[in-house]
Amino acid sequence: MGILGLGGGRTGGITRSGITRRRREFLKKLQELCADNGGRPVHYVDVAAGLGVSKWTAYDMLQELVKDGYASVTYSVPREEGAAGRSQILFCLTKEGRTVLESAPPQREEWQVLRRRLLERIDSERRKGAVGLPALLDEISASNLPFEFCGGLLLSLVLYLESMALPEIEAARAVLALSSGVRAGALIFVGLAARVLLGNSDAVSERLKALLCRFHVFFEQMDEPGQHALSGFLRETLNGGERN
Repeated sequence: MGILGLGGGRTGGITRSGITRRRREFLKKLQELCADNGGRPVHYVDVAAGLGVSKWTAYDMLQELVKDGYASVTYSVPREEGAAGRSQILFCLTKEGRTVLESAPPQREEWQVLRRRLLERIDSERRKGAVGLPALLDEISASNLPFEFCGGLLLSLVLYLESMALPEIEAARAVLALSSGVRAGALIFVGLAARVLLGNSDAVSERLKALLCRFHVFFEQMDEPGQHALSGFLRETLNGGERN
């Protein structure tokens, strides 16, 4: 499970890479096989067997992933006694490959689960009030999943502003209503919240300020659909605040 009870890496954010579902499947299988092999590279035949495709299909796709920088290739000569001296072609994930998996787009069903759990979480946190924010920030700080981190931080900023009964929360609702359909709505809200945070020096505001840079980095990693989804979640969160 990831933080906020949202599941693991599948609930990451949506990246700009444009990686297809098929390529994601190969990367995921390669990650699993390398993990089972103690982090060492694996043969493309093993990837083929794991996905139920031909070895040539697996080889061609893995070579494409190498070209994209998501996988690396090495050549190894078997050392077992009696083994032929022909080298084996082995593959493993690169840092870029792991990153794109962490921020790969969730399927529609996965996004609905993520959205619902985030909305359920803010309802729970609203009942706790400001007292629950430190523990929530501990969870968010531990996340390296872009969508999960950004959704959690937006949730925290909303709770912080609501706990202080600030007029900025009403301004944020108005701005988000005007920016309906605009992917930058989340950024606009973060800017409004930052202005409030800069004027405060309590422990929670200091922690929130320290997390804002990571939010911007992760938000920029998302493509337009991901930014729209995050801004839509924020509008739902703020509208929920009106009903409470």
